[in-house]
Amino acid sequence: MPVVRLDGYFILGDLAGVPDLFGKIRPTLLSMLPGRPVRPEVADLKRSARAVVTVWVLTMVPLLAGELGYVLWNLPRILTTAVRSLSAQAADTLTAFSDGEFATAAIGAIGVLTLLCPLVGGAYLAARTVARLLRRILVRPASRGRAPAASHRPTPTAPHASAEPPPGPVRILRRSS
Repeated sequence: MPVVRLDGYFILGDLAGVPDLFGKIRPTLLSMLPGRPVRPEVADLKRSARAVVTVWVLTMVPLLAGELGYVLWNLPRILTTAVRSLSAQAADTLTAFSDGEFATAAIGAIGVLTLLCPLVGGAYLAARTVARLLRRILVRPASRGRAPAASHRPTPTAPHASAEPPPGPVRILRRSS
């Protein structure tokens, strides 16, 4: 999240002595749950650094959740406006190219790329998020209720037909010629 990291994130991280504040969000929240021990990632911090990180987490998590909620609530309007702007910009750019106004057309092409970047980035981010959620939903429950996997070693049929080498030092035997 480059925009979020430009709001004083690096300055606060330097002052607290914690280079990755986002990496401390989950351990800090899990350490705040009643009955849970303090996570090692948080326990390793000095008291002042832990206080700064905790205040930052308690401030940023609700703000980021609110921002995400706002964007999701207004997503239809945002997408409609973006598509309308993109189509108008592309039409004006094509008109400028056909009229021979190449400087205007070049600026229009830059405008089209500028409008496409957030749309493509948002689509990519949404696809990755959905894939992660689906992977978490589908893979985790399937592996939770199972018993530990049985060993896949072949059953020996003869006394010395083991698939593994015998324990202890290995001696290399040479054939005598």
